[in-house]
Formats: sequence, C-alpha cells, structure tokens
Amino acid sequence: MKTPIIAAAMAAAIGTAGFAAEGDTPKATTPEAGIKAGMLTCELTGGKNFVVISEASYNCNFKVANSDEVEQYTAEIDKLGIDLSVEKAETLKWVVIAATGTFDPGLINGDYIGVSADAAFGLGAGARVQVGGVDDSITLQPVSVSGREGMGIAVGVEHMKLDYQGSES
Repeated sequence: MKTPIIAAAMAAAIGTAGFAAEGDTPKATTPEAGIKAGMLTCELTGGKNFVVISEASYNCNFKVANSDEVEQYTAEIDKLGIDLSVEKAETLKWVVIAATGTFDPGLINGDYIGVSADAAFGLGAGARVQVGGVDDSITLQPVSVSGREGMGIAVGVEHMKLDYQGSES
C-alpha cells in the first residue's frame, strides 16, 4: 500500500527537480564566473520530517573571505522530496560565490532554492547546491559533502531562508 505513495512522491520530486532546473530559476554561478565571498558553515539545531516534506533549523557562521569578520545567520530549510532520515547531528558547508566584489554586512541574507541528496547509516554524507540572495546574485557551492550522524536517505528540492543575526570581528 505504501509503495505507490512513495513512488508517486519520488516521481513528483524528480519532476519538480527537472522543472526547477529547466524553468525560470536562475543559472548557478560557477566559481570562475563569480567572486569567492567566503565560507558558510551551518549546524543543525532541530527539525521535523514528514517523509515527503521536511524542515530543519540551523545556526550558521559566514566567514568573509580575506577578512577576520564572521557573520551569524539562522537558516530554515524546507525540502520537498523523499526524506527517510533521522539525524542526530548535521554540519553543512558551502563556498559562497557572489556576482560582485561588494561584500556588505548581511550579504547572503535572503531566500535560496536548490537541490540536495543525502545518505547516512551511522555516519553519512550529502551535497546541496543553492542559488538566491539579493537578485539571485549569490551561489552556495558545496565545499565537499555535508557531514551527518543518523540513519536514512533523502533527496529533493529545497528552499532555504537565511536571516542575518549580526557580526563579530
């Protein structure tokens, strides 16, 4: 009975990912086409998983490139796809690529959309690519893979909201 529901949800996630990749979403900026603005690191603080829809909260630090400045953000990630996982801990890392060299405080504040894939059986890994920010001018490129501790698999289309909380030098 559950197999048709899971299959339908997977088809919807794959179809949504294909639509998002080919539709009106912005093209990802490659590191060669943009300027490295810094490194974003996020630690999981909580979340809920409803199999087809999941949500997670993070505390994040953005280390501004060529500077001692560190900005704090909170992040909320909502995923549409298949999420059959339970995490005890998760760390996400991205290289932040900007369209311009102007790095004002709160540079990466805003909404992002992208895709993700994760797997964990004890320790695990995953990858996420996100595009957004002011006028979709920021790309979050995975440094490598996210580190996870938990059990399960997940794949889907994500929406992430980054909220600037302040900075320290």
